[in-house]
Amino acid sequence: MQPRPWDVGNDSEILVALGRVSIADLSQYMREKGVKSDCASCGRNDWAIVPPAVGILTIPSSTPQALAGPTVSPSNFGAPAVCLECNHCGFMRMYNALQIGLWKLDSERKAGNGK
Repeated sequence: MQPRPWDVGNDSEILVALGRVSIADLSQYMREKGVKSDCASCGRNDWAIVPPAVGILTIPSSTPQALAGPTVSPSNFGAPAVCLECNHCGFMRMYNALQIGLWKLDSERKAGNGK
């Protein structure tokens, strides 16, 4: 398995960049990644970010070490996530916040204004 970018010790820098992500940035991220904006449940395009903007998603697992590495508790592990909710039907979808933060950091570096 290939290491994820945050497995090399720069996760705090990525999370700081995530703090600079605006709603417009999130929309741009979704467009660049080819994310379909229609709700998978009702087909509408009316989304809101579920507060807090970045939460910790806890995923139960019988084999957490295989999924997340040696710092995980025996019964579960957590990952920072951004959750969107359809304002029409309530369907929710989540995205790994570290991926979004990494995208923001890379975007800032390419624009020459990386923090």
